[in-house]
This record gives sequence, structure tokens and C-alpha cells, in this order.
Amino acid sequence: ITENMVMPSGDMAEGAIPAGFGLLGQVPVIVIIMLVVTAAAQLALSLTTHGRRMYALGGNSEAARLSGIRTTRYRVLAYVIASLLAGLGGILLASRIGSSQVNAGGGYLMDAVAAAWIGLSLAGAGKPNALGTLVGAVLLGVLQNGLVMLSVPYYAMDIIKGLVLALALAMTYVQRR
Repeated sequence: ITENMVMPSGDMAEGAIPAGFGLLGQVPVIVIIMLVVTAAAQLALSLTTHGRRMYALGGNSEAARLSGIRTTRYRVLAYVIASLLAGLGGILLASRIGSSQVNAGGGYLMDAVAAAWIGLSLAGAGKPNALGTLVGAVLLGVLQNGLVMLSVPYYAMDIIKGLVLALALAMTYVQRR
């Protein structure tokens, strides 16, 4: 979906993307949203009973069920929260690029997983957390910008990021032993 999109009949679509929607994806606003979501997630997971129950469910769902936690309810809640955050990410991405495409965020999947694992191994103290994931995302962003400045070919960037992910996984495995 883009502004002045050509319809299947050949006509031009009416409508325009509002200017306020485009401002949502600009750097100061998107960084503020990222920091607010990270702080809210970190506080909710570490300081509330529901957050500890989420950690228990993620660690061992059978033990969580046996301890009296309604695992089905918390699993559904986790999926709903993940869907809402994915929707927010899609809205921000559409605002950033000025159009909406079905597969626009497909290239960010490995970066998201790598950020979570890097955050787990470096700043996670053995468990996933929002601040560690933020640190991992910042490190991956710095790595990506550095590779672009060094004129590394685009196909080698995924290889290097994959090696960083493998290193983070190895560090997590070594820390758990």
C-alpha cells in the first residue's frame, strides 16, 4: 500500500498517507517509543508477579503448571503481547519507509533473534530480559553500520551477523555450564 497506488483496474487509488503517520517513523520518535517499550517490558517482567510467572513458564512449563500457574492463560497472554508488539513494529516500519508491504520486515528476523541471544549472553545473567535485548540490538546496529562503512558486500553481512549470533550462543552455553 503506497500513496497514489495503481489499482488492479488501472485507476489510481485515492487517498494519501497522513503527514503525522510519517512523523511516527522519524528517529527521535521511534527511539522514544523503543525506550518506553523496553522500560515497560523490563519493569513488568522483573517487578511484577505476572512477569515472574512468565519467566517460570518460559523456563519449565510443566513445573510452572505444577506450582499452580495457569500456564494456558499465561501462554495466550504472551502470544497476545508478542502480537501487539509485532503490530507496533509493523506500524513503525510502515511509517519509516512510507509504504506497507507484506514482507517488509522479513529481513529483520535474524537480527531480532540475534539481539535477544546477544542480550541473553552479555547482559541477561542467564535469563532473557528487555534491557539485554536492547543492548544486543544496539550492538547489531553498530556492527551493521560498521560493515556498511567498510563496504562489506551485502551477502557477507548476514554471514558476519550469523557468526556473531553463533558466538553469543556459545557464550550462553559456556556460562550455563
